[in-house]
Amino acid sequence: MMIRRLFILSAACLLAAACQTGENTAWDHAALDRQLDSLFTRTDLRAAAFGAVTADGDTYTRCLGEGRWDREDPLHQNHIFRIASMTKAVTSVAAMQLVERGLVTLDEPLDTYLPAIQEVPVLMPDGQLLPGEQPITLRHLLTHTSGFGYALFDRRLSDFRLPDDWPHRDHPRLQDAGISWHYGTSTDWAGYLVEALSGMDLETYFRTHITGPLGMDHTWFEVPDSLAGLVVTLGVRDPAKDGALVPAPMPPPGGSGRSHSGGAGLHSSLGDYLRFLQCILQGGTLDGVSILRPETVQSLFEDQLGRVIVPGDGSQDQVAGGQETEGQDFRHGLAWALEGSGNTYGRREGSAYWSGYFNTFFSVDIHSGIAVVVMTNVMPFGDARALELYRSFEAMVRGD
Repeated sequence: MMIRRLFILSAACLLAAACQTGENTAWDHAALDRQLDSLFTRTDLRAAAFGAVTADGDTYTRCLGEGRWDREDPLHQNHIFRIASMTKAVTSVAAMQLVERGLVTLDEPLDTYLPAIQEVPVLMPDGQLLPGEQPITLRHLLTHTSGFGYALFDRRLSDFRLPDDWPHRDHPRLQDAGISWHYGTSTDWAGYLVEALSGMDLETYFRTHITGPLGMDHTWFEVPDSLAGLVVTLGVRDPAKDGALVPAPMPPPGGSGRSHSGGAGLHSSLGDYLRFLQCILQGGTLDGVSILRPETVQSLFEDQLGRVIVPGDGSQDQVAGGQETEGQDFRHGLAWALEGSGNTYGRREGSAYWSGYFNTFFSVDIHSGIAVVVMTNVMPFGDARALELYRSFEAMVRGD
């Protein structure tokens, strides 16, 4: 017991030290306001929310534009965005909570808890469907090395026509477990695991163990009717109008009772997501609420890929905020991608980052103790104007 306490104390001290070794983070709010206002007015975006927070709670936010296009509704930090794949970080934390509680380990086969996961076949390049040989583990799911992909981003999966009697919960896998990194539905399966082991649906689990305790009251899979008016309008670029933004028809954001996607289903606000990342910067505890132990938080920032192949098909660019990563030192932790050496994006080596399909972005640098969030709601992913705002804001808060 004494050795364990010393280890926990050591991990907490290391994480705290890492968060305090960076540059002075006393931001000039007025200067940042002027720069962002100028940048935003040079875009055609209707809304953009910018936020940065330090480990000790210094916070900067700036919300520009309108939350809803159908009425005069100035954007503020409680407006709710569709954060798509930024859901993955929250689901990964939920899964690591189960590891801390001893309900599952990172490296045991998961078919004991999710029999269906091992039954999903592997789609070979020649079109054959073969059973997987290697057991799928939670580490595989959290690092996208399980073989599951996204049909949206992979030609082989998008060309595969699911038979009418397809018995599986997902598309076939692209690879056996542990061979290659493939961006895909792995975190959805981690969400199914959380539900199976906790006996709760994912919404209830998050509200009980993460978003509720942290006071993230604008973060939901199914947005309550009382908050529905805060969900921002989603814009899409219309090729018939030279790429002009038009409102996209979207179903109501709540009340469907549908299955929750641990990889892409959440709605959240700038204020809420900053609070979540501040908790991570503080080693898993914020305002007396602990969601992870310090040593677990530290493990989220450790590269897990090792000898795993990262295919040079550009799929990793989907999580890199538009950064060209092909041929570079691509790394992945237990919740997000990690900056490698020699990156051209300005982040420090080891910083975590991720993004969402509707052009929402974040990064977490535990060395300087700064987290950054930028939220727009436009599609498709990789919108040049949204990306430029994100890149510029990151540089601003770093003092570049």
